[in-house]
Amino acid sequence: MTIRKRTSKSLNKNSKVAEKKVEPSHYFYYIVLSSITLIAGCYFVYSFKNVQNSSNRTDSSDNSIPDFIQLKLVKVLVVKPNEEFATKVSNLQVPVVIKNSITQTWTAKRWTPAYLSKKVSKLNGIYKNSNRWFGPYYDTSKPLGHLSTRKNIYRTDVSMKGEEFFRLLEHPKNNSYIYFTGDIDDVGSWAWSDVQPIQELLKLNPKHSSINIWMGQPHVIAHCHYDGYHNFYAQLYGRKKFTLFRPTEWPGISPYPFLHPSHAQAQVNLSNEDSIAVFPAARNLEGHQVTLEPGDLLYMPPLWFHHVEAMDVSVSVNVWTGSMQSSVMEQIFALELPFQQVKWRKQLHKSVSTAFTIYSVISEVCKIKKCITSSQDKFSGGSNDAHRYEIMNEVSYFVLRLWQGRYKHLVSDGTLPNSIKGSSILCEQDNSDIELIYELLELYYQPASLQYFIMDYSARVGKLAIQLPVDTWELWLGNYVEYIVANSVGPDYVGYFLQNFDSCFTLLVSDSDMDSQFAWWLPMSMPL
Repeated sequence: MTIRKRTSKSLNKNSKVAEKKVEPSHYFYYIVLSSITLIAGCYFVYSFKNVQNSSNRTDSSDNSIPDFIQLKLVKVLVVKPNEEFATKVSNLQVPVVIKNSITQTWTAKRWTPAYLSKKVSKLNGIYKNSNRWFGPYYDTSKPLGHLSTRKNIYRTDVSMKGEEFFRLLEHPKNNSYIYFTGDIDDVGSWAWSDVQPIQELLKLNPKHSSINIWMGQPHVIAHCHYDGYHNFYAQLYGRKKFTLFRPTEWPGISPYPFLHPSHAQAQVNLSNEDSIAVFPAARNLEGHQVTLEPGDLLYMPPLWFHHVEAMDVSVSVNVWTGSMQSSVMEQIFALELPFQQVKWRKQLHKSVSTAFTIYSVISEVCKIKKCITSSQDKFSGGSNDAHRYEIMNEVSYFVLRLWQGRYKHLVSDGTLPNSIKGSSILCEQDNSDIELIYELLELYYQPASLQYFIMDYSARVGKLAIQLPVDTWELWLGNYVEYIVANSVGPDYVGYFLQNFDSCFTLLVSDSDMDSQFAWWLPMSMPL
């Protein structure tokens, strides 16, 4: 659950991972790192059970998720005492409920509100709201934070004595909801020994990990979001319902842009019919659901969306560990962008070269990954842009989905700009100067110039991207495309750029004098 940025913790509970110093020129690279970094024996005996028992059901009663969203059961893995499971489970790349795990041996099983009220002297940073919905969180330090005066609608700075906090958990006040999340040491140094042994949960990346505690009232909801790392979630007291969606379901969830203060969180509120009416693609969502009982351990792979609701007074502990996917993306983000290696006389040249770069990168990735087309996209129905689909190839369709799924609503409601006064980012205006585009195309084909930089760069990205799982590569690459555009035109106009991505290529197609050597780029929008 991503509610706030966390300090990473290594296996040694007293050592902290140092934060990376950032030079101003690498600002967007820093944004990437801060977003994705808070970051047995001879026989493995287990059984998967798709059973509707008390710990794994899709009971529609008291469910904040509407009935029209199709939900399946989460798989259950039963392990033997002291059996290793972390690597095996993570390789499945799907959520799994693990029973009879090491958490059953923790003394933390005694963490009832009555017990904790005597152990915890004071809590700082408690979350408080007038309703049960906490999220989406809003971090104004993100690149697009300055475009809105919006603040978090709930408080995040409440302090209470432990006795008062746990009393309010069991006896809530009217129209007042609270919960606490923090590093496990925030409740007291004694807590560390109560969650031992824990090495198996840290096994996937012990040097890049974080151990956290979650405590809240009944019916409190954590807004749908994804995390960039492995998540082992141990339910200690009370029940908690998780609704999970594959990363490929992102168009129905409409996550906020990568550069937005609510990055990785859903724009649509899945508990609110009015919100779903604004984001109708949510009606095509398919997910999984499970209610965790005390003693259950849930594994969630990186980038799986999850909407979480406490069914009772709830106490949980989770472990985040860094993923291979995050490491791959850090390497990709570290590459120097092609258009940064050329001096530009005009912004239009830089913008069009950015479109060339994106096209080349997505094309390269589509050679090794299965890029979705309009005929395969269950979220494409009923869109106002549907008439454009049949003339698009995979690259243009990728960018169109990115625009629709992340930016379109924010531009429509005026949060983000839909034009640039007196100028053009690409060729979206009627008076676009095609001669400037020809100048750029000539530059592109000069020996050892932009063409070389783009091709070499795309090949490097492709070699790294091949390591990304089939379910997550599109979500990661969408973040990266935003990053590329932001480095060219600035974060404010990323949405506007994506909206007009293929405008220059359309303009070239319409020019009867266009040299045939430039037709290489034209499948981006339509055939000759």
